[in-house]
Amino acid sequence: MGRRINRFVSTMNESSDAMLDMADMGNERAHKWGKIVLEEARRTQREQADLTRIWLEAPTDAIGLTKAAIETWTRRQRRRFELGRQAISEMAGLGSETRDTFQRVVEANREAMQVGVEAGRNAANQAGREARETVSEVAREVSERAEDVADVAEKASRNARRRNGG
Repeated sequence: MGRRINRFVSTMNESSDAMLDMADMGNERAHKWGKIVLEEARRTQREQADLTRIWLEAPTDAIGLTKAAIETWTRRQRRRFELGRQAISEMAGLGSETRDTFQRVVEANREAMQVGVEAGRNAANQAGREARETVSEVAREVSERAEDVADVAEKASRNARRRNGG
C-alpha cells in the first residue's frame, strides 16, 4: 500500500511540477522580452538624441539631417524586423513547450488514475477475501451449532425413550 501511496503522491508532484515549470518558463520569457523592449527603447531614445544633436549642430544642413534620419530609420526597421522574427520563433517554441507540459500533466494524471484503479481493485479483492472468510467462519459456526442441536435432540430423544420405558 505504501508503494501505491508514494506513486500517487509522486504523480501529483509531477503534474504540479509540469505546470510550475511552464509558469517559470513564461516568467523567464516575459523577463527576457521586457529587457529587449527596454533596450530597444534605450536605443531609440539615443538615436533621437543623436538626430537632435546633428540638427542642433547644423540646423541648415537638411541633406545631412535627412541622410542621418534615413540611416536611423533603416537601423530601427532592421531591429524591429529581427524582433518580429524572434517573436514568431518564441511563439513556435511556446507552442511546443505548452504541448510538452500538457503531455507531462496527462501522463502524470494517467499514472494517478492507474494507481487509483489498482488501489480500488486491491481493496475490492481484499473485501471479497474477507467476505469469503467471514462466510466460511459463519458456515462453520452454524454447522457446529447444528451439530450441538442434533446432539441435544438425540439426548432428549434417548431420555424420552428411557422415561417412556423403551
